[in-house]
Amino acid sequence: MTRPSGFIPVLPLKNTVLYPGVAQALRVGREKSIRAIEKSFQNNNWIIALTQREPQLTIESMADLYSIGVLCKIESVRGNPEQGYNIIVRGHQRVKVISSSEQSGFFEALYELVDDVLDIDESTRKALLDSVKILAMGVLKLIPSDTHEVEELLKGIDDLKYLTYLSAANADIDLKEKQNLLEQNSLKERVLSLLKLLQSFKDNLEVQADIRQKLTTKIGQSQRDSILREQLRTIREELGEGDEESQIENYQKKIDEAMMPEEAQKLSEQQLKRFADITAASPEYHMIRSHLDLLVSLPWNKSAPKSEINLDEARKILDADHYGLEKVKKRIIQHLAVMKMKQNQKGSILVLVGPPGVGKTSLGQSIAKALGRKYVRVSVGGVRDDAEIRGHRRTYIGSLPGRVISGIKRAGENDPVFVLDEIDKLTKAFNGDPASALLEVLDPEQNNSFLDHYLDTGFDLSKVFFICTANSLETIPGPLLDRMEVIEDLGREECRAHPAALRAAD
Repeated sequence: MTRPSGFIPVLPLKNTVLYPGVAQALRVGREKSIRAIEKSFQNNNWIIALTQREPQLTIESMADLYSIGVLCKIESVRGNPEQGYNIIVRGHQRVKVISSSEQSGFFEALYELVDDVLDIDESTRKALLDSVKILAMGVLKLIPSDTHEVEELLKGIDDLKYLTYLSAANADIDLKEKQNLLEQNSLKERVLSLLKLLQSFKDNLEVQADIRQKLTTKIGQSQRDSILREQLRTIREELGEGDEESQIENYQKKIDEAMMPEEAQKLSEQQLKRFADITAASPEYHMIRSHLDLLVSLPWNKSAPKSEINLDEARKILDADHYGLEKVKKRIIQHLAVMKMKQNQKGSILVLVGPPGVGKTSLGQSIAKALGRKYVRVSVGGVRDDAEIRGHRRTYIGSLPGRVISGIKRAGENDPVFVLDEIDKLTKAFNGDPASALLEVLDPEQNNSFLDHYLDTGFDLSKVFFICTANSLETIPGPLLDRMEVIEDLGREECRAHPAALRAAD
């Protein structure tokens, strides 16, 4: 295979080290890395993989990367520049950077090949090959999963250099130790260093296996639970993580005080039980804790103080805050009068239509003040993923509740005046239709049990007074528009703010 010459794009590696002959799947998301991948397409998919010296720091220059890395060929690419690439790369040859430059937001480098020093005879090579195989097999037997295919692969490898790189790539050893193995020129020294690291890794796995064996010893269930909880408490005290029992009691108190519906109460109890059974080192710890924090902080049964709608007072507030707009204010007062007569706001959804800057958003604030309720504003302009409305599933890293539930949490009450800004600028994309998600939010027959994917239980939105704003009706989907009462008279000629009551508009 012909190797490339001249400047080659550099792919910075954050938490891994690539080795010659070993293929590895990588997720590429940083801007410098994405541009380097795109540049490699012009160089027959060749790239130089260099590991960061400090993974937690941002790369400022080539000095933040090790100078010895691997010349790699990108074998597979999936994704796009906006969302990142998933690639499979295979290392070909150890290289050393001799010169570098930064071009258009990514690094390029000139390299020279780094050859191995083959300082062992045939008998020593066979002995070292057998030693690595035996130790690697011992490690695989301690891993609590099916490793049969990997064991068969190891048995068929006769290349000591490749076996060393393959074992180093897949062993759970320190990143700097992995880089040190890559930089060693002597094959003998590299193998001996790997054997030392694999032995330490095996010893660690044996301790873990011993703990698992002891924990699975058959004892009475109540005694077993008691022992495990005592061990957990002791470990947390040794780690200085504080009194977890008081934390669990605090969550239980908050759950009891939240007065949740039965389904939400049951979910909260289940999550609290899981939270009590895991350690802070578990990947699920912070995910469950964040979910519990959301569950106990939502205003399940907390509303604004009930009071009859005072139409005269509402008119005074609208007049004080907005100069002119007589037709608009009259329509709003009429809507409030209907609500007062019905003694029920179910289905109260207004859409204020007009050009930017005429005061649509600030009218929502005035209505909230007139009703004595909390005010929440959420912009949905440009939203293209329905997860922004319905929330992300908790199985994904960095998942969050949707904008509606987050707004209710900020309000602290379950009946705020909720302004959905720029509803005419929703965008339909391949990953979902946010307009269909808003149908569930705004439909009075459905929103009494709105299901946010992150929250994972129904929340009653029927008490919320929704107000939407738009610049035009043409781009609002018909089914969504059918659920709203349209107020279109917000023209610029009627919207000169009174100097004494100027307020921030859209």
